[in-house]
Amino acid sequence: MDYRETPQSGKSYIHMWDVASTEEFIGGFAIEKSNLPATQEKILKGTFLKVDFNERIARVVKTAQLAEAITAETTSVKVKKGAMLINGDILGSGTKSVSVANLDTTNPDYDTFTITAGALGTVSAGSVLQEYAEAGSSKPVVSPDGMAYTDSKIDALPSCTVIFKAYDIQPLALPQPLTSAIVTALNKCQFIIK
Repeated sequence: MDYRETPQSGKSYIHMWDVASTEEFIGGFAIEKSNLPATQEKILKGTFLKVDFNERIARVVKTAQLAEAITAETTSVKVKKGAMLINGDILGSGTKSVSVANLDTTNPDYDTFTITAGALGTVSAGSVLQEYAEAGSSKPVVSPDGMAYTDSKIDALPSCTVIFKAYDIQPLALPQPLTSAIVTALNKCQFIIK
């Protein structure tokens, strides 16, 4: 018998949800690469995805957890690593959203991007910024339709399976931070929020 050990990474192989409870959309989806960093090698199991059922494309819905509070004077936002951000992404909280500019990923502990002072108001450290459709005030949040069922390699023709239903989802095991808008959008998913 030929035994090979497959390297495991990140949170992909810990208990994220009750696998027997999952339901997936029929057929696979091509992964949209244009909104991912050029260095992105894969999307992880549990990544939030917005799907286009006509074109059969899945696009990552981004969230970023603040590493430091945002005040009315803040012009440099610090977010925890792993948010898959690129310049031009639109993130926000509540009724305010901004375009990511001057993204700096060189610090090993956090990523930074610049904003105009007061553009996001005040947001506490640990809060989660979510992707919005447009920058400005009172713009709609981009909500996912499901999550990646497994890790998916970003190669010439990346594809994935998208689940829309699962029970006993452990939010801390997911590769992205969760927002109340995502919980509402994924209404067939049961998140264990403590």
